[in-house]
Amino acid sequence: MKLAKALFLVVSLACGQGASAQAVSADKRADIERLIEVTGVMTITQQLSNVFITNITQMVKKQNPNVPPQVLDAMREEVNAVFAEHLPMFKEMCVVLYDKYFTLDEVRGLTQFYETPLGRKTISVMPALTQESLTLGMRWGQAMEPVIDQRIRARFKKENVRL
Repeated sequence: MKLAKALFLVVSLACGQGASAQAVSADKRADIERLIEVTGVMTITQQLSNVFITNITQMVKKQNPNVPPQVLDAMREEVNAVFAEHLPMFKEMCVVLYDKYFTLDEVRGLTQFYETPLGRKTISVMPALTQESLTLGMRWGQAMEPVIDQRIRARFKKENVRL
């Protein structure tokens, strides 16, 4: 089943991150964990869970349009349970990732910023800002499609390239 393969891949990739986790110093780890807490990074797991549930539900409904609601409810409960149980693994992966990209001073600076009123506002508007930016970017990209098509066709015509 596709779902089982996807879960296996996610868990395998996550477990592979654990080896480099030992290199994070205790001081830096504590500061990264504080930054993760302040920014609410761990709340993304609920969003991931919801996306996963939506995808699974659509796949199951497509294969069996008459699936009973209790089956979908059970799937939702199990997905949420798996995500909750593996939350420490996700947190560890985040610690390793932040360690890779930020120095201890940068982590402390970010934490300091996100604890300010502007930092808290940034955190609160970031999901909507990101979503709207993605939507805007997709619309912009779609608007460019005819221009790109025209340019490519003109170039291929000029160079005698036939598709």
